[in-house]
Amino acid sequence: MQVFKVEQWMNKDIKTLNGNNSCVEAAELMRNHNIGCVLIVENDNPVGIISERDLIRKVLATRINPEQTLIESVMSRNIISVDIN
Repeated sequence: MQVFKVEQWMNKDIKTLNGNNSCVEAAELMRNHNIGCVLIVENDNPVGIISERDLIRKVLATRINPEQTLIESVMSRNIISVDIN
């Protein structure tokens, strides 16, 4: 069985925002870079992630205003990470 390293498959050009950015800013960043999620950082430390699914289910489907909704209120927390090896 062949074992792959995370480093072989991961994206190294990660886009980040702050939790105080709006959901519209997250959506624009995803569109502009053709990505499906953005890492949310605080003092250069990851604190959450917001995905297209988060935006659809937690913002659009609940009809809250994405321009006035901060990322921190809808992002997924408790990030699970692994070593690149």
